[in-house]
Amino acid sequence: MQMNRLALATACALTALTAQAGPYVPVPDPIYGPPTLDWPAGPRQHPGKEYTDESDRNADGSLNPMQSIMWDGQGGVANSFNYSGVYVDPTGARQTLSGLQVDGQAHPLDHMFNEVIRNQTALLYSLRDNAAYGQGHDAMNPLVPAAVAAPVYTERALGGSRVWATQAEVSQHGVQNLDSLEVFGPEGADDAYLFSLKDDAFGCAVWDSASKTCRFTQAFIGGLVNGLLKTDIALEKFDVDGMMVNGDDIMFSLWPILGTAIQGDGVYVFSGGNFDNLNHGGHWWKEGWLGVNVDALEAAVPEPASLALLGIGLSALAIRRRRKA
Repeated sequence: MQMNRLALATACALTALTAQAGPYVPVPDPIYGPPTLDWPAGPRQHPGKEYTDESDRNADGSLNPMQSIMWDGQGGVANSFNYSGVYVDPTGARQTLSGLQVDGQAHPLDHMFNEVIRNQTALLYSLRDNAAYGQGHDAMNPLVPAAVAAPVYTERALGGSRVWATQAEVSQHGVQNLDSLEVFGPEGADDAYLFSLKDDAFGCAVWDSASKTCRFTQAFIGGLVNGLLKTDIALEKFDVDGMMVNGDDIMFSLWPILGTAIQGDGVYVFSGGNFDNLNHGGHWWKEGWLGVNVDALEAAVPEPASLALLGIGLSALAIRRRRKA
């Protein structure tokens, strides 16, 4: 009986992929609304979405190292950034970055960064089963087959997680494990300037494709984590995975480091000179709490209906104040 249900779920997912196939369609009337303590709006109501696949791919599904993809929330995709190029590493040497794998991307001033780390808005994240690439991993129900596991989940500030974007909504070509995620920004614009690489190279944890320099070094990231966890892991082993950035502040997860405390499900926040694990959704995102590698991190905003209700409430309050006056 269990196998029949799984087979039916797989068939439904494949049907959805076919039904939603089409060209990239920009999000109409993008929403950049206030933070939300409750469940966020779906992907179609969030503009400026980009992701990378594992391994990196073009929008048509063909392999292309260091390529980022724009997605419209209903299966339409188009090529965005390719991060390949010549960069200056932390020592000042010039390095050609090409043929590598992107596993994190961010805007240098990520929208809602502060609201996420203050637990004032919903968090978006993706997960990776460390045992195999698969097509994402459903930590809430491990029996769900790879074909229908969701690429992106959301955790609301009030607590609780659920699916935010299905494979059919992310790409008509399917998702081979959503490896990095950027949300917000002008529709169709290449604005996710910051990126990290799988097995961070040349001593750099986060690169800046606009200035072609290193934004955060492995020594900086490793020093923070070693200090917090009271470990002495070699700095070159630290590999930034998911991330959000706000100027000199950064929120990030790490690729697992075998034989150490780094299991890949911890999320860390460096903000205002302070460093600690993320406290969101009523719990700490510390190493070992989830058991599945956290691959991507982003913020989210309210359902359009919530915004409308907020507007009605504010209008009613204004009318009441005018009557009293």
